[in-house]
Amino acid sequence: MVCSATISGCSDLAQFDVYLNPIGAMDNVPFVVDVQADHLDRLPARMVIPLGRPNDTLRPTRQLNPLLSVTGEPLVLITQHAAAVPARVLGRKIASLADHRSDIIAALDFLFTGV
Repeated sequence: MVCSATISGCSDLAQFDVYLNPIGAMDNVPFVVDVQADHLDRLPARMVIPLGRPNDTLRPTRQLNPLLSVTGEPLVLITQHAAAVPARVLGRKIASLADHRSDIIAALDFLFTGV
């Protein structure tokens, strides 16, 4: 099942907000989703997970890589590539995946605990 993101023009950093990938050269990974808790908003970095286009080299596993949708495009949450980035590079919010919190948290749980 593909879940859709809510489109919004807000630019505040918040958990589950989606941004353009700050590494612009990655055409197959157009977005990142911020997974850092909102109460840690004063830290200079944010933990993000890339959102990539499904292809021959990116074969999602259901628990680790849920299929989501941003601006109508199906994308895979590449949980195993989560990384911290400077908050200042995230730019303007594109969408929110807050409605799919449980899928994202489950993928993080699977990454860290295997459950």
